[in-house]
Amino acid sequence: MLVVGAAWDVPFAATVILIVVSYAVEAAFKRADQRERRAGYTTLRLKYQEFDQVDSRTGIVVRPAGAPFLSRAEWEARAQRAR
Repeated sequence: MLVVGAAWDVPFAATVILIVVSYAVEAAFKRADQRERRAGYTTLRLKYQEFDQVDSRTGIVVRPAGAPFLSRAEWEARAQRAR
């Protein structure tokens, strides 16, 4: 019985660690998203059309607020020009 119980300890601990890490990553993304919105912009390609979309590396606006969302190809081309 002791061996069976010990065999479950590793998978259980790994699961708990993965859950904690995923919550921490999600919280970090939410904080970054809120910080961007408070500053009046977003780096997300398909969210918050009411904000300027900026390239995350350069901070240059690739889609002005209110403009239609960009396709992946359009975003990549504009981001490349911004760099």
